[in-house]
Amino acid sequence: MEYTKYEHARIVGARALQISMGAPVLIDDDSGDPIDIAMRELELGVLPITVKRSVSRLLPQRSEPLGIKESRAMSMAEEPAAEEKAPSKPKRAKKKR
Repeated sequence: MEYTKYEHARIVGARALQISMGAPVLIDDDSGDPIDIAMRELELGVLPITVKRSVSRLLPQRSEPLGIKESRAMSMAEEPAAEEKAPSKPKRAKKKR
């Protein structure tokens, strides 16, 4: 799996913290800074880490920005029709003290 630079930084940082707190090192050469060790572990692919990504990242994105008419039409399409809306509760009057 190819990671973004943010995912890479998060994985290395989390693993380096684990190593500095005494977690076992997963590679033979365990000399050096915990960050260096974590980076080598990630490069070698020995870290049992998965990254959950949202489905929206996998969908194709529009390359051009929406115009005003398009954005209004999309927002109106997302709102339910007046008859489909649930009736709102009446607001309570505040008690005077």
